[in-house]
Amino acid sequence: MILNSHEEFYKAIKVIQDYFDYFFNKLKNEYHYKDGTKISIRDVFTYYLLYTKFGATQEDVVNIFKDKMKINITRQAFIKRFKEIDQDIFYKFFTGLKKILCKNMSGKPNVFAVDGTYINLYDRDEDNKLGYKKKCILGLVNTTTNMPYDFFTSQDDSTSEISLFNNYLNKETFSKNDIIVTDLLYFSNNLYIKFIEKSLNFVCRLKISSKLLVNYKLNLHVNDNNFNKYDYDYIYNGKTIRVVTYIKGKNIFHIATSLAREKYSINDIASMYKKRWNSEIMFKHIKKTTTLDKIYNIERKTIDVKIYFSFIINMISTYLINTYYHTTDTSNKKVNVSNFTKVFYDRLLYDLTHKLISLKDVYEIYNIIIILYISRDYEVSFIRRSIMPYTKWHYKCKFKEIQ
Repeated sequence: MILNSHEEFYKAIKVIQDYFDYFFNKLKNEYHYKDGTKISIRDVFTYYLLYTKFGATQEDVVNIFKDKMKINITRQAFIKRFKEIDQDIFYKFFTGLKKILCKNMSGKPNVFAVDGTYINLYDRDEDNKLGYKKKCILGLVNTTTNMPYDFFTSQDDSTSEISLFNNYLNKETFSKNDIIVTDLLYFSNNLYIKFIEKSLNFVCRLKISSKLLVNYKLNLHVNDNNFNKYDYDYIYNGKTIRVVTYIKGKNIFHIATSLAREKYSINDIASMYKKRWNSEIMFKHIKKTTTLDKIYNIERKTIDVKIYFSFIINMISTYLINTYYHTTDTSNKKVNVSNFTKVFYDRLLYDLTHKLISLKDVYEIYNIIIILYISRDYEVSFIRRSIMPYTKWHYKCKFKEIQ
């Protein structure tokens, strides 16, 4: 059986196309940005989105525009137009798209997994020697919707991810039922006070040296398999914190949480913490598919736009993959996100931003972008390909079939 999800996939694409259209019209009408004779504001955004692709050069991106627009154009023209756009515009573009693609329609509370990473900024000094410094980025993934949610950085390059998270909590507002999930190192007295002040629920892994684990240490010799023994309350700064311990394989996890045991079992908390890994995966895919890991520039605006657009690419790719998962039988199939993103850059991005994709086009490109689930009931032979979709072999064979 072939599961036909073309229309649902097209609806997802149309949501993104409509937002691009809405935003660029808003720039012209409200912010009074004017298109140039050759290059529009839409073209500038598309240029820098394409330029985030891992390994892409400015000449590669310019050639795409030459091929699509059938005019002679230079990278200097895009850079000139880029400098005319206020940095706040890129932030508004990111936040507007986030509100549309990251809506939680499940009725369940938002669970935000937190993680940080470092990127390398390269530049040449007066002696033309290539040096670099590291910059920390904090990222959040909504594990309820399985969507990247937000990122945060600072002008001070020495800021750690722990400091960034504290600053982020001061800056952002969360809903009452939202739950924050963090890994080791995050939990501290200062962070706990912030959680209490903002009435935020939390699930934080503890270090073995934490004083909250005193009951666990006292009872460890009694019975390691008696998990209920390690679900207890601890008075911390005059407030009650629930502390739970569970074992996964050879690893022992100690979690401090504000979640009531009447509503959330140890298994529920273990599941929430396990999904925190999605934030690690987000950064892994962003670094693997975009140029975020190595930026050869130290200008604040260029760095921020690279970060915005790298997250936007990941957000759109994840949204389309989630659409596929929701509309297709994926019990035995999973999309390789990195290879999907490569196909997205090569086959979809330009047409998506310029609102050139129609339902008819989706039928033509669907065989490349989305995996067809084919039942053994069909007596058809196919070229051998990898079981894992969007491996190089799978992508190469699919592309040859379409051609």
